[in-house]
Amino acid sequence: MQAVEKNPCKENIDVLVKGGIDHALVRNDAIYLFQKISKVDWLCTGDDDRKRIPFESEEKIRNWWKENREKFDH
Repeated sequence: MQAVEKNPCKENIDVLVKGGIDHALVRNDAIYLFQKISKVDWLCTGDDDRKRIPFESEEKIRNWWKENREKFDH
């Protein structure tokens, strides 16, 4: 995930979206990194929300990335 954060190119974000958000050990961190990179604030944010990210967020991320990947320019 550090590599993705340092170089948020489309290919690296593909790995984050296709692998990171499904991996139990890094799921929350991957979702928050995706939020940071995409600058989309539709995910939970706040003091203790990292423990309460709804699972439907994963599908929202996949759909958003599918729709916005080609025009994404970080």
